[in-house]
Amino acid sequence: MNFDLAAFTRDTVDLIGIWVGLIVAIPIFLTWYSVAFGDARRRRKEYEEIKDNPGNRPSILIVDLKPEVDIRPQVVSYCAQHAGLKDIPEDRLVTVSRSKPLKPEDMEKLDQDIREAVSRLMSMGTDVTHCFYAGPTLGMALVGKRFANAHHVILYHHAADGYQNWGPLRYDM
Repeated sequence: MNFDLAAFTRDTVDLIGIWVGLIVAIPIFLTWYSVAFGDARRRRKEYEEIKDNPGNRPSILIVDLKPEVDIRPQVVSYCAQHAGLKDIPEDRLVTVSRSKPLKPEDMEKLDQDIREAVSRLMSMGTDVTHCFYAGPTLGMALVGKRFANAHHVILYHHAADGYQNWGPLRYDM
């Protein structure tokens, strides 16, 4: 009996390689589909749930860095008109504001004030903070920095008709 290596490779090893390749391709394809489509769908669903859920112990953070405008009355009016926000008690409303234009030398004090406001909110046991912001973008970066490892934060942006809910600060919650 003569052993033919070429025939063995063509008939047996090649067939085994094809089947192994097909079997390995199935979990790879399923993982790709889950990452590409399943996670996006799940994140969109979570985003909608977080965006519309006021939380069990919600709070409001007003960061007003525009010296010429006081946004607190606008925010209070907006909250009074929305179901999930109007039930938030006044003691869970914290304001950080400035009466003068923001300068580079004011950033350390602003960061300290935002840190104190976030600490105050967290010490109240809040699980969601609705953040209303007016001012330069750099100030919002400080807010994001302070809430990076905290609970849910829902951002609100000033629009022509009041405030617009822009959804969560972080999407991976």
